[in-house]
Amino acid sequence: MMWLWVYLIIGCVFCGCDIARVAKKVVDEKGYEPVVVAVVVMVMSVICSPLWPVLLGMSLAKVRR
Repeated sequence: MMWLWVYLIIGCVFCGCDIARVAKKVVDEKGYEPVVVAVVVMVMSVICSPLWPVLLGMSLAKVRR
């Protein structure tokens, strides 16, 4: 059971970093309220946390191109 918590914590950190970078760009370009974007970032990082190996693989594939 402990491995599941570690897996999800790593996923939350990885997804949070990726999504925060995109959210900063959206706030700067579109002018959305930072509070709304912060809530969306938190929700998306929780939703995407189980999928972090897929997101890591896609980001590594993008770097290699």
